[in-house]
Amino acid sequence: MKITVIGAGNVGATCAESIVRMELANQIVLLDIREGFAEGKAMDMNQTSSLHGFHSKVIGVTNDYKATAGSKVIVVTSGLPRKPGMTREELIGTNAGIVKSVVSEALKESPPYIDHSIGNGSTNTSTLNETPWGGSKRTGRHQYLFHASELLASGVSASRITHLSLNVITPSSPYLSQGFSIRIKHTNQDSLKTFLNGAQLCYSYIHTPTLGWNTITLQQPFDYDGVSNLMVEICFSKNVPSSDVHLSAHNSPFLSHTFGDVYNNNSITSNGCLMPELGSDSLRPDMKFTLIPRMPIRKKLLQNGRINTPVIADMDANGKPELVMGISTGGLLYYSGDTLTVGIEEKFIENKKSRAKIYPNPGRENLWIEGAGDIKIINAQGQVIIEINNSDNLQNINTSNWPQGLYYVSVKDKHEIWIKSP
Repeated sequence: MKITVIGAGNVGATCAESIVRMELANQIVLLDIREGFAEGKAMDMNQTSSLHGFHSKVIGVTNDYKATAGSKVIVVTSGLPRKPGMTREELIGTNAGIVKSVVSEALKESPPYIDHSIGNGSTNTSTLNETPWGGSKRTGRHQYLFHASELLASGVSASRITHLSLNVITPSSPYLSQGFSIRIKHTNQDSLKTFLNGAQLCYSYIHTPTLGWNTITLQQPFDYDGVSNLMVEICFSKNVPSSDVHLSAHNSPFLSHTFGDVYNNNSITSNGCLMPELGSDSLRPDMKFTLIPRMPIRKKLLQNGRINTPVIADMDANGKPELVMGISTGGLLYYSGDTLTVGIEEKFIENKKSRAKIYPNPGRENLWIEGAGDIKIINAQGQVIIEINNSDNLQNINTSNWPQGLYYVSVKDKHEIWIKSP
């Protein structure tokens, strides 16, 4: 994975150094507008690799956004410091303009949208004249099922789906006067034998197909959870029949298509989405999903007056989750594994404050816990690996043989306050 940090000042350089030491990415690009500044910072970091034991590579560049191409994450720290006589409002306005310009340049090289296609065009919808654009069919409703395993294999993980595309191979000019709509739904169904209800409306408008890939911008994007099967529904209705619109399509190994449509003027309803199902088959149009990968926030908690945000997502689309967490003392924690079971809870007693201290964080060989009574250390799978009752004022725990990963320290101090902190 590639991460770009824009701005090589104190904040940006510290951020880049934290990323490289935790090896969150194979390549970190540090960019700054000052000539040679980022290059020098990158050189310093790379020379500490043997000392700190990381294998990531830092590349410093001067205002060259092409070097940032393909970044999965872009961190923007650029901005001007406050000058004498400058109000905070003026500072915000100036830096907002800088951030806007920087983000615009970065997105040219690393657009957030990623296209993923399902289907090989091995057949076409003329096989059964079942097309989601009508033609000789005046009114119709089609539902298509995609297994989560198919989506993952094509690169679709937890994401926000912003566009859908269908590949027209024989164009026509139908005027869909009464509507063309798209709905999407999570489901645990493995096959489609009847219509599924309750899908989210994502698009509703007139759409005239053209030759090639027709990309439809969803008026309401769909947040895919990355683990469920996905159902896409397309409805159409029109005033008069026209020639068929055929799409490139493929056959799936399961019933992936349920349909209800009628020819010519024998319309059961003027609203295609009210059509009853007439049959099911395995024929499914080739479909392209355009998405923005996302890292969903699972929980926020207040600790020592700061907001910590643990984030769980399959960031590299390998089918295994990763966890990134900001900590109250600054910095990031990172964990990757086959499974994640993460529980974070805090219970504060009014007007009382815990005096327990846990350091260093992150640590490598030793963990010091000060001012605690009962201690539990829990790994990321929720297993208790160490439990100490009625500890003395200072505990030193040797962690040099622990597997690298994320751990939680649960402390019950004399104020009867339970804390779970990374």
